[in-house]
Amino acid sequence: MKRQSVAQVFLLTITLAMSANGLAQELSVRGGHSGYWFNPDQGPQAVSIEVMDLRSAAVNWITYDAAGEPVWLAGFGSIRGNTIEAELNSFRGGRFPTAADAGQVNAELWGTAEIEFSDCNSAEMRWDTASTGFASGALSLTRLTGIEGNRCGQAEAFERTVSFSFEQGAGPWTAMFADFTEATQDSIMPESGWAQLPQPLEHRNGFRLAGSNASDDLTMFLKAPIHGLQPELNYRVELDMSFATQVPQNCVGIGGAPGESVGVKLGASGTEPLVVENQDGSFRFNIDTGGGPVGGGENARLVGDMSNFQEECVSQEDSVWQLKTVSTRGEEFSAVTDASGTLWIYGGSDSGFEGRTRFFVTDFIVRLTPAS
Repeated sequence: MKRQSVAQVFLLTITLAMSANGLAQELSVRGGHSGYWFNPDQGPQAVSIEVMDLRSAAVNWITYDAAGEPVWLAGFGSIRGNTIEAELNSFRGGRFPTAADAGQVNAELWGTAEIEFSDCNSAEMRWDTASTGFASGALSLTRLTGIEGNRCGQAEAFERTVSFSFEQGAGPWTAMFADFTEATQDSIMPESGWAQLPQPLEHRNGFRLAGSNASDDLTMFLKAPIHGLQPELNYRVELDMSFATQVPQNCVGIGGAPGESVGVKLGASGTEPLVVENQDGSFRFNIDTGGGPVGGGENARLVGDMSNFQEECVSQEDSVWQLKTVSTRGEEFSAVTDASGTLWIYGGSDSGFEGRTRFFVTDFIVRLTPAS
């Protein structure tokens, strides 16, 4: 594996973090602000922020002194609106844990820092210190990392969040297979159900979906109901789905690539998704999920494809199972509940690859708020 410099890793990670946390508005400091923050012009140093509750946060600044020696500044602060105010301490005298002598650690008050967030990805840090060799100043910060499952601004943007994990079982989820004909029905060989993931993800469980596309299309979805919403009300919906896939990028297959030509879609509807037989002998959904793997429909959005992060096409024996997350984040998507206040959510694959597709859904997150 090609080694990357620390600076390369920092710059690569920031592009991923910024794309995953895009709510651009002034927000109060919450758990979603936790993570590493840095300034791209200052090299490999960063500020670590851990929001512990709505009142307090831990702040660690990994930096250097004027001579270029590493310095670790740490402390606890108070949260006031979109700002953290913290006292920072410097430390010296310790030893690496394998040393017989742990040393005598001394902590000294270094100064104070104020971190003001303008949105989920941008902040300014101002500090005041009288410590020898340091000067007071200010620095703009950009998000470097975030915490999985803890989205910045979620509490302000959505009224309700429902999370599903398939670690302990399938729960309310059921499988659906659509977009085939009577002539191709026997060749689909569908598989579904709760199962252990293959190596190297064997410590995880998920909902397995597998099927063979013998014509030019095959859709495999999971569905589940969300109860307890307001009846016949339009909700703004945001969906995340994590799944394991073994398919590398840049492969060639009949009808299309086994990765890029297998679209991944997420959707929601007040109408329960059902597979119905049409007069022409085809089996289709009773909702609009879009025609084929290249686009979404009124009731679903195309959010990605089945390829994982392996850029070189290799054989199935040499390919690796990897976890991937897709989302409707940034999409304008809404759905109206039925008369009982139920909304159906669903997600899965829509294949243009004439071959067998298999994947495991591990997590599904739904965020809802009444549409204004």
